[in-house]
Amino acid sequence: MRCRASQHVRGVVLIALFILAAAASAAGTATVAATGLTEPSGAIVDPDGHIWVSDGSGFCETTATDGASGTPGTLLATVCDATVSGQPAETADRTVVLMPDGKRQASIHRLKWDASSHSYLPDGEIPVSHPIPAAVSIGPDGAAYVGFTRLIDIERIPAGANAPAGVHTDQEVGTSADARPAGMVAGWDESHSKTVVYIAESKGGVSELDPGAGAVAVPTEFGAATLGATPPQFNALTYDPSDDTLYAATALGAPDGFPDVIASMNVTDPHVQDAAAATGYSNVGGLAIAGGDRILAVDDPSGTGVAGIGRLLETGVADIAAPTTSFAVPFDGVVTGPSASFAFHANEAATFTCRLDAGAFAPCSSPVTFSNLAVGPHTVDVQATDLAGNPAAIVTRQFVVRAPAAVPPGTPASPAGSPATPAGAIPGAGVLGANADHAAPRLTLALRGGAARLRGTAITVPFRCNETCVAQARGTISVRGSARLYRLRGASRLLRRGQSGALVVHVPRSALGSLQSALHAGRTVSMRLTLRTEDVAGNARTRATSVRVRGS
Repeated sequence: MRCRASQHVRGVVLIALFILAAAASAAGTATVAATGLTEPSGAIVDPDGHIWVSDGSGFCETTATDGASGTPGTLLATVCDATVSGQPAETADRTVVLMPDGKRQASIHRLKWDASSHSYLPDGEIPVSHPIPAAVSIGPDGAAYVGFTRLIDIERIPAGANAPAGVHTDQEVGTSADARPAGMVAGWDESHSKTVVYIAESKGGVSELDPGAGAVAVPTEFGAATLGATPPQFNALTYDPSDDTLYAATALGAPDGFPDVIASMNVTDPHVQDAAAATGYSNVGGLAIAGGDRILAVDDPSGTGVAGIGRLLETGVADIAAPTTSFAVPFDGVVTGPSASFAFHANEAATFTCRLDAGAFAPCSSPVTFSNLAVGPHTVDVQATDLAGNPAAIVTRQFVVRAPAAVPPGTPASPAGSPATPAGAIPGAGVLGANADHAAPRLTLALRGGAARLRGTAITVPFRCNETCVAQARGTISVRGSARLYRLRGASRLLRRGQSGALVVHVPRSALGSLQSALHAGRTVSMRLTLRTEDVAGNARTRATSVRVRGS
């Protein structure tokens, strides 16, 4: 990781906290929220909602409040830990912060929140194998991942924020693709089944390192879909587990302009990218996730720590990612008979419209059935629109309706009560429109120890289906004895017969503190889920179940 060395600039670098309402084509209005930083390189939000920053003075509190506007705040120079610097990481409940050592030593400092003093206090040092750590990130697996200044090595501390002080537990897990990577962050992989490390490479683009493989990071599609075949060099990364979004900021800055952007990519669907989720930056030094779909960013337009130019920004990012739609039957077919049914689903909560051939789009739901079809070729189109109003690309299936085979003259009629010819035995009959399958698919949960685990905002519910099916989960989570219910962000998954999969639901970030505190206190936390399965023939089954939740 590259880390600008302190230049001991005498003077004060102004900081601005901006609130930008992001859209696909334009940024919003910027508002100054704090002043007084020098060479900013990272930020976090404490349990009280105040913003802390990492800069040339160390790890310092500001009077700026997450999401607030109005009179700008200031840096609290008397509330600084000068022994640390670089990219910090914090636990989901924001009570523990991990920070690289600020004196070039081979250690990570742990700071714990003290509610009585409303401040972070030192809680030991965790040794690593290389000097000058520059960045720390806590992954969905709970482990801490560490990058170093001018080194390609990535280390993992398995116990993360709970690692014992003074004891080496760190492991080498791989390297960046290029020398001197600029930034790193841990998050879910595309399948949402394992933790990976995303690395901002010095030669441009973002690579992905699988810690379990112990190899060199491989390129991702980040930037290629939106910023050209040769994506720019990103200087800072952050990951939002609530919606599986990876954010990357460029560092092309100029003294007289703000050419840099924060781009975004959905890691579970890498083609969903926004080249300018937020704009108006110059030489971004660090990114972090705040509350309410906001991103913290720190930058320095001078690039050298000149007083009066450095800034802290907060960016509100709107949901502009369109959903993706898939048919449950992934191929075209032939139908014998006047009707055909199609099952489909989206990767997020959405409404659907359908049309047949050149007809008009009309509201529909899965499965949709078309009747009285004429013999010949036909086309069915489906379009999804998510709850934020983003329309998906239209998906199309073509099929052919064939007339039943003619009965040769002189063929005797079937005796009364004789069974009809099975659909599969009719020449030209295909999967679409077949009437043989009337059984709804069965979903079986495959929980370890009878419970699911809460990691970050995500709860993974592994399952199996007895046939190819689309599985959906929605519901609520609560603490036993409390009347408060938190609505989960639902999930959908297409699973082939014989495979195992997982539905990953998410708790709202506002509920994390209460749920984590309850789990730490040994209280029972459980989800009430509604599970729906649907097969390729459109047969569906819905059932409700309770799932106990454990901490990570």
